[in-house]
Amino acid sequence: MTWPKPILDALGKTSGTVFHRCALQVNPFDYVRRHRHQSSFTNEQDYNAAIVEACQQAGITVVGITDNHTVHSMRGLRASLTEVGITVFPGFEARTKDGVEALVLFEPSATERQLERRLGELGAACRRHEPGRVRRSVSKGPAGRD
Repeated sequence: MTWPKPILDALGKTSGTVFHRCALQVNPFDYVRRHRHQSSFTNEQDYNAAIVEACQQAGITVVGITDNHTVHSMRGLRASLTEVGITVFPGFEARTKDGVEALVLFEPSATERQLERRLGELGAACRRHEPGRVRRSVSKGPAGRD
């Protein structure tokens, strides 16, 4: 007996719940550099490769990438993770105009432009950081973070 294509497609799908190991707040290299976090990495390529390797070794299949008030710094890491089949939820961390701290993740297909627009709608305009420039915190929120 030959099964119709819709039946074959359905048989190829999971029979129930699928669990994923996730890391939902991974910071890109620029965040680590800007905030002077202790790191042995001197460039983005090595940092991204180490994040990919760590995710693969830990069995992580889903990653959320966030940076403070900016979205452009995730490009390289997002590409590196996606290239090896890890699902990436892009996002940002922001303090809204009302003073609410938010960690916001979007669907994997969201574009950088869409994220910047949402960041602006929260009243937390995207801050573009100059490469090589360390930015000092301008707000004094919890733990002195911005």
